[in-house]
Parts: sequence; structure tokens; C-alpha cells
Amino acid sequence: MSSTSVESDSASMKPTRSLSAYPDRFRPWCRSLSGRIVVSLLALHLLLVPLLIVFVLNMAEQNYKDRFVDQARSDALWIQVFLETLPANADRQMVLDELVLNTFRQSIQLYDAHGSLLAGAGTLPDPTAGGQQEDYTFGQHGDGRYWIRQPLRHPGAEKKASLWLSYDETPIISDTDKLFHNSLQLGILYLLAAITVVALFSRRLAFSLGQLSSAAHRVASGDYTVHFRPHNQTTEIMELAADLEHMRTELVDRGRRLDEQRRYLHALMENIAEGVVTFNRDGLLISCNPAAAQMFACPLPLAEGQKITNWIPDLRLPIETEVSMLPVAHAFLGHRQDGIFTTIELTASPVSHQGEHRYVALIRDISERKRVEEAQQKRREQLAQLRRLSSLGEMAAGLAHELNQPLAAVNLYIQGALRRLADFRDCPTDIKNAIENAALQSQRAGNIISQIRDFVRKAPDEPVETDINRLITETLKLVELDLTATDSRLQLDLADDLPTLETDPLQIQQVLVNLISNGLEAMRETTGDKQLTIRTRRIDNAVSIAVEDRGKGVPEDRLDQLFTPFFTDKKNGLGLGLSISRTVVEEHGGQLNYSRGNEGGSRFTVTLPVNRQ
Repeated sequence: MSSTSVESDSASMKPTRSLSAYPDRFRPWCRSLSGRIVVSLLALHLLLVPLLIVFVLNMAEQNYKDRFVDQARSDALWIQVFLETLPANADRQMVLDELVLNTFRQSIQLYDAHGSLLAGAGTLPDPTAGGQQEDYTFGQHGDGRYWIRQPLRHPGAEKKASLWLSYDETPIISDTDKLFHNSLQLGILYLLAAITVVALFSRRLAFSLGQLSSAAHRVASGDYTVHFRPHNQTTEIMELAADLEHMRTELVDRGRRLDEQRRYLHALMENIAEGVVTFNRDGLLISCNPAAAQMFACPLPLAEGQKITNWIPDLRLPIETEVSMLPVAHAFLGHRQDGIFTTIELTASPVSHQGEHRYVALIRDISERKRVEEAQQKRREQLAQLRRLSSLGEMAAGLAHELNQPLAAVNLYIQGALRRLADFRDCPTDIKNAIENAALQSQRAGNIISQIRDFVRKAPDEPVETDINRLITETLKLVELDLTATDSRLQLDLADDLPTLETDPLQIQQVLVNLISNGLEAMRETTGDKQLTIRTRRIDNAVSIAVEDRGKGVPEDRLDQLFTPFFTDKKNGLGLGLSISRTVVEEHGGQLNYSRGNEGGSRFTVTLPVNRQ
């Protein structure tokens, strides 16, 4: 029994759940446009259609009744006139029997002036003389008959007779009942048809509005690719569809332009040479372009999330920038991720995004610019030094020109003295040798002056066949006094198989003089063996000249600046000797190199090619 009761309970519960579910199912439909249209029109028809039907039926019923009454009154009047015109000897009973044969007339009774029945015809019972009442409206007494009393006057009679006519109201009642029934059916059919038409119209309208809503939802969701073509050709729907399609087209075009601008800005940020970063007030990087990440040697995926102070330690946060003033670029020391420090220039501008204050910074690496500025400053200093040297050269040229005349005169006097001494046979030999040496020294002084003058005026380069060993021997005469002054010893190791070279002897001689003078100067303060070695060798298709001293050598920290102009460790030096010497050697297609000597001093090696290019 328990199972049966459970099944019955469950069976009884199912309709209840389904009925309770109807409001939930129909509530969304009632709230929709189609549902509201159907409900509104149904309520309007339920209110107006019954009133209209009742009004029309009442008018029709009254029209039926009025026509019935008019017809009955006209018929009664005709019968009255007809009976009054009958002859006195006419058989009134037979006439009444013939008149009552019309189904419209139920009964006809003729009474005399005293209320006695004279003649009568019809199936209905006759009214009593005093109990029957005349009807003035249809259905006045509710007996289904319409009674009319007409006075009847015969010619020559003193009193009037009475004519009572009874007409059947039943057909009119039946017709009005049928009219009410048919009208009710027609009203119901009209309501059903109206509901069906409205439902179809609302469904079509709801479908079109649903299309509009779906298209608007797609547009709002960013799906601009689907064109909207409504199935409903209603003017308003078509206008809304055209507006929606125009909006979609505008959004597609605007999205395309925004996408092109976004790609352009992205490409610009990706390919711009300057670094562009954005960061908040705490210095946390929000975005970074590849140039900035490369500038600080940081991988791009790891750049975002770091702090700007990790790259620019001297930057103080937050950056105070006047809004009314243009941002000013400031130089900072940048710290790369690989530990290298660079000089950067930062221009920061404040921006506001979604209520958050941020900074956009443009970063430039100005290390190369700083290096160029320092090089230009150094070049200006060198040019100033060269101007002083040029002035010194002009002075040297003037002195050489002025000294050349006295030296020539001295040489002439010495030569004259030697010619006069030749006439004396008993002239002491020492005096003659001294005068000859004086002549040689005056010639040497003249040659030195000529060399200084040619060097200052920079005589044109005229390569000639030069014997390097002989050139070295002649150069030693120029530094003979320096050898004596420094108490140095000279050792020559000259190879015999050297070929002649096409050189400018004067320039190469100046290089040798500079190298020999530097070697002797390096050994001036040494206490050991002061030996200067000059060695020549042939190496493949070149000739090398090595000048080696036994001085202290060049410190390791100064080797990189050894051939730099104006670098010197001498108190009265200009720092141009080695730089000019290297330039001269390189112009001859050779090389001038430095190395440590065997005895700890310095070795300068000049390498000149056999075939000058």
C-alpha cells in the first residue's frame, strides 16, 4: 500500500508542479514585446468587443421590434378601414376567417359597443371584455402576443364597435435569439482571428527586434564582420537596420584605423632608437620598448616589473615636474645589467591614466656624444698647442736664417786661415788640426741649421735611394754631443746585406734623432752601464732598425698612451716626438713599435718596406 500511495502522491503532484511552473514559463513571454502586444490587444478586445456587440444587438433588436410594431399597427389600421367599408349585410365572420389565414395575425375579434363578441377568428383564445390590455411596446406583457385595439365605426351607427387584433411575437423573439447567438459566435471568431493576427504580427515584430538585438549585441561585443539584413520590410525596422548597419560600418572603419594606429605606434616603439619607458610614482616599470631594454642590457621579458632606479640609481622619485613648463632633459649615470656604467639623458613627462599618475620617460644613450665632446675638447687643446708650436717653428725658421749667415762667414774665415797656414812650412800640426776641426764643426752647424729650416718649412717629400747604414752613421754625428753629455756608450750592429730604400732621408733622420735622443735621455739618471745599441736587419721584404737603451723603460700603465700626441714624462718635453715619428714611418709604409729591451730598458723598432707603396 505504501508504494501505491507513493505513486498516487507522485502522480497527484505532477500536475501541481506543472501548473505552478506555468507562471514562471509565461512570465518572460509576458514581459516581451510580443507578449505585451498580445495581452494589451486581447484586453482591449475583451473590453470593447462585448460592448460593441451588445450595442449593435440592442440596436438590431430594437429595430426588429419597431418594425414589428409598425407593421402590426399598419396592418390593424388596414383591417379597420377594410371592415368599416364593408356593406352592412356582409358576412363578417367569413371575412375575419379569411383575414386570419395570415400567420402574422393570430386572432381577430370584433365586439360591439357593449362588449359582446360579434365575430372572431384565430386559434388563440379570445380575450375577455374587461381583462385584455392593449400593448404599446413589444413584449409589454410578456405573453408572446402583441394586442392592438382599434375602434370600428359603421355608417349610421350611434356607438362604436371594438376591433381586437393579436399578433405573434414569437418569430421576432426567435430571430433576435438567433441574432444574439450568431453575433456571439462572430465575436468569438473575431477575437480568435484578432489574437492570431496580433500574435503573428508580434511574433514577426519580435523576430525582427530579436535580429536587431542580436546584431546590436554582436556590435557591442566587438564582432563587426557580420552584415545585418533584416527579413522584415517594415519601414521603421528597415530604418533601424540601416542605422545599425551604418554604425557597424563606422565601427569597422574606426576599428581598422585604430588598429592601424596601434600597429604603427607599436612599430614606432619597437624601432625607435631612443628608449621609451613608463613607470609609476614608486618607480615600477609598466612598459618598456626594446631600445631601452637593449640600452641597459636587460632582456625585454624581464624589464617590466623592475624599478627604474635599478637602471638609473641617481633618479629621485617622485619626479617633480611643472605642468606649465616643458620637460627638461637631465643627464644621469646609467647602470647596465652587465655591470657597465653609461651616460644617459632622461626626459620625463607626467601623464594620468585611469586616475593613476604615471611618467613617460625618453632615454638617450649619450656616452658617444660625451666621448666626442671630450675628444673635441682635447682636439682644441691640441690645436692650441700646435699654434704655439707653429709660432715656435716660425721663430726657429727666423733664427736658422739669421744664424746661417754668421756660420757661413765663420767657415769662410776658417778656410782663409787654412790657406794662409799652407804657406808656412813650420806651422805646428796641432794648430792646423784644430783649425780643420773648427771648419768641420762650422760646416756641421750649417747643415744642422739647414735641416732645421727645411724641417720647419716642411720641404716636399722627394724619395731617393737611401743606404740605411750610411744614414745612421751620418745621424750619429748630430747626436755626438748628447752621447758625450750623458756619458753613454754606443754600440752599432749594422747588417751588410741591406738593400737601398726609397725614403725621404731627412724625415727618417729626424725619426732616428728622436729615438736616439729619447734613449740617451732615458739613461741620463741611471748608474749602470749606459749603452745605446743600434741594430739593423733585413726581415723578408723589409728593413728593421732597432734602437735599444738600458734605461728604466716605460711603465705598463702608460703603454697605451705612448704614441698619443702631447703625452710625455719629461719635465721639458712636448709629447710630440713619438707621435710625429710614427706618422712619418707610417707615411713611408712602415711601422714603429715599442717592446721591452733585453736589459730592462726600451726598444723602439722601425720597420721600412723595401718597395715603398
